[in-house]
Amino acid sequence: MDYSEDQKDINGEYLAKKLASLKRLAHWLDESIKIPGTESKIGIDGIIGLVPIIGDITTGGLSAYILYQATKFNIPKKTLLRMILNVTVDMGIGFVPILGDLFDFYWKANLANINLLISHMESEMANHEMERKFSRKSELSGSNKGIINENDRKAQ
Repeated sequence: MDYSEDQKDINGEYLAKKLASLKRLAHWLDESIKIPGTESKIGIDGIIGLVPIIGDITTGGLSAYILYQATKFNIPKKTLLRMILNVTVDMGIGFVPILGDLFDFYWKANLANINLLISHMESEMANHEMERKFSRKSELSGSNKGIINENDRKAQ
């Protein structure tokens, strides 16, 4: 799909805002509350997860929302599968009484997924920049060839 420069800026701005929103949600879910006297942080995922079944379903739904939104960033299937695995482990162990509650405080699936998304975006931006530089060099090389060919013709 070809976008005009204005559309690319709007699309880029939209994705930046969406990513910031997803980062805030992941932060709230996984590390929004500092445990006094320690360096550890927990999120509302662990607290809501204390409510049997309903808590895990609720936080699983929020994690699924992050996954759904991540698909709008055109992430590779391999990355999406890894993100799904993170959430599946979080929910699967989260359903186990007591062990699941303790696990929720340490397993930061949402932050891990946001980091995977950011890594993908950084890679895409680097690839785009390389393509742009390569394209520019190719254009310059092509225009130089035209000059050389023109000069060669004049010499003949």
